[in-house]
Amino acid sequence: MPPSFPDDPASRFLDYYGQYLIAKRQNEAKAIWSNAVACRKELQKMGDPGKEAQFCEMIFEGFVSREKAAKIYLQLYEESNRHPKQQEN
Repeated sequence: MPPSFPDDPASRFLDYYGQYLIAKRQNEAKAIWSNAVACRKELQKMGDPGKEAQFCEMIFEGFVSREKAAKIYLQLYEESNRHPKQQEN
């Protein structure tokens, strides 16, 4: 039976973010993109979709600086908009 994850966007975000980091280490463009998209979808479920960056900062609060959290969000944003097919050219 698969593990059950709480129905909590922040927890799911962290799960997808972990998968995103693994994909980055393995340089798997499609997995990087899909996990970045999934991370952003979970941030959007937390409230106003226009506040994704603030929600990302809240999740990482106490773990990294605000500047680092902003960089994490910017990287996810950029990766989610860079479809793997674009990288093959």
